[in-house]
Parts: sequence; C-alpha cells; structure tokens
Amino acid sequence: GARWVEFPNHATSLCAGLYGGAERVMERHRHRYEFNIAYKERFEAKGLIFSGQDEKKERMDVIELPPSEHPFYMAVQYHPEYKSRPGQPSPPFYGFVAAACDVGGIQEVVSACRSTGIKPHWTPFEL
Repeated sequence: GARWVEFPNHATSLCAGLYGGAERVMERHRHRYEFNIAYKERFEAKGLIFSGQDEKKERMDVIELPPSEHPFYMAVQYHPEYKSRPGQPSPPFYGFVAAACDVGGIQEVVSACRSTGIKPHWTPFEL
C-alpha cells in the first residue's frame, strides 16, 4: 500500500532533489523485502547513504552514494512505476534517464527540479 517516505537530509539528497526538494513523499510499496537495520552503521561507514526511510525510521526506502563516489547511484525500495505516466515520469525514472543521457549534467537536472518545487502528484496530502 501507499506509505510516506521521509528524507531526513532532504537538502542534500539526490532523490529528494528529484522530487523538488520534498521532505517526504507518498509512494506505493508492494514487497516483502526489508533491509536489516542492524547493518546500517556498517554500510554508512563505507559511504552508503540511507536517504529515505519510513516514518518510524525502521524501513530503509532509498539508498544513494555521494556524487563524489558515483555520478548517479540511487535505488528505491518502493514502486515508482505505479505513479509514472506518459509525459510525467516518476522522479527516480526521470533522474535515471537524465543521467543516462548526460551523466555530467545530472546535478543541473536535480537543481532544476529543486527550483521547480514539489508537485502535488508526489505528495498528495500536502498543498
């Protein structure tokens, strides 16, 4: 079902930037896989960023590597394809295709998304 994904460091998160700088978004989850948070600190020590999580901070929904490590490394645990529409791709897909087309320009794309701001499509209960 639909659940909130929160971005604790939305100002620096690549994924939050693609969502227009949102602090949280509503996305559909339909899986039975979860990250064992007992290993979270070990992964963070090696540079992985857990940039999106559920409201209880128990489920890790988005991971990233800093741009200094990889130009576009982001993975989501939810299903962004459920909200993608022709001419209105979900932000993770938009970012992926933008990075595939011009990996050097992805930060410009993220900046443009941030300046455009949050779209109600991704945060249906926030105006």
